[in-house]
Amino acid sequence: NSLDELLDVMVNCYDNRVRPTYPDNGPVNIQVDLFIQSVSKFSVINMEYSMTLYIRQRWLDQRLAYGDMFPEDFITLGQEMVSQIWTPDTYIVNKKQSMTNSGHGMSMFIRISRNGSVIFSAENTLVLVCQMDLRNFPMDEQQCDFKIESYGFTMKDVVYKWLDDPKQKTIETAEGLDATEFSIVSLKTMENISVFNLGNFSSLTMRIYLDRRTTYYVIQIYIPCSMIVMLSWISFWLDYKSVPARTALGITTVLAMTTLLFGIQSSLPGVPYIKAVDQFLIVSFACVFVALIEFAVVNFISS
Repeated sequence: NSLDELLDVMVNCYDNRVRPTYPDNGPVNIQVDLFIQSVSKFSVINMEYSMTLYIRQRWLDQRLAYGDMFPEDFITLGQEMVSQIWTPDTYIVNKKQSMTNSGHGMSMFIRISRNGSVIFSAENTLVLVCQMDLRNFPMDEQQCDFKIESYGFTMKDVVYKWLDDPKQKTIETAEGLDATEFSIVSLKTMENISVFNLGNFSSLTMRIYLDRRTTYYVIQIYIPCSMIVMLSWISFWLDYKSVPARTALGITTVLAMTTLLFGIQSSLPGVPYIKAVDQFLIVSFACVFVALIEFAVVNFISS
């Protein structure tokens, strides 16, 4: 009745190369739920963001059912036993980089119940692709996805579904979860089918709806630009005969606006459309430039 004896029996009579099979020859149903630890490091230049989360997958493998062979209702196995048991070849479709420390002993575990129900939980720290539409930047709203599917098993073998349990949440988040640059508006789950030449693959998508916080951009862009424009208007109240003063003021404001404009554009990607911030910067630059032209015209006429 010892755990060691039970594990020996499981390993010796178990082939982890073969997926669980059922009397009806149906696919393995994988129920998935997530715990999101953090969402951060949104990059509009690289169109990416970082997320740390725990992916929990549940399925039934009757080969692991131990009934009354062990007194506990479930057995928890560490990372070293994961390779001994069949697990789905789940991969993250829009993953750009994985920073998971696989050598950490607590990064994953497997829990087996009496009837062969398996829970596989793994920690993941990821850099994910997020194609952002920046037309309304920086007053924009974005949608970033997290998508998983089987790498090799078609829907004939493996089907993914979001956890459907009234006692548990499908998506849990850490208390006070915050995306720094964005406010997380809502989370939505979807079940999809990916169609390829090799067959149809079951997939799951979690969509994060985000609303960008504009305070930073008001302070860094809108207020400085507005002040430079108002500063250029001072030349309208200066004596038109004060050529050195009006020239210095006009050129200084144009150069300041140019520097600010290039500094802002260097932190944004080169997209084939005009952003909201571009419209503001163009109008601001035009106001400053027109003030300088007005001085030149008045000076020419008066002379």
